[in-house]
Amino acid sequence: RMLLVLNDCLSNGDVPDLYTPEDKDSIIAAVRNEVKAAGLLDSRHNCWDFFLDKVRTNLHVVLCMSPIGDTLRARCRKFPALTACCTM
Repeated sequence: RMLLVLNDCLSNGDVPDLYTPEDKDSIIAAVRNEVKAAGLLDSRHNCWDFFLDKVRTNLHVVLCMSPIGDTLRARCRKFPALTACCTM
């Protein structure tokens, strides 16, 4: 499950159903002033996209896996963002 979430996050910056609607509302409210300061319309969609862009810009993940055996190869085939969206 963790690799699935990480793959989604790396590939498009969003993990479906990660936040409850209440959490999403509080995040949108928290970034609303920053969205206005950036000169954008402070709609829900723009606020959410602004938040996701900040996450994509600032998120750094260190993931360690052993290269011994076929496990790493199998995981990279199942979760292509692990190799396409990362630096090895």
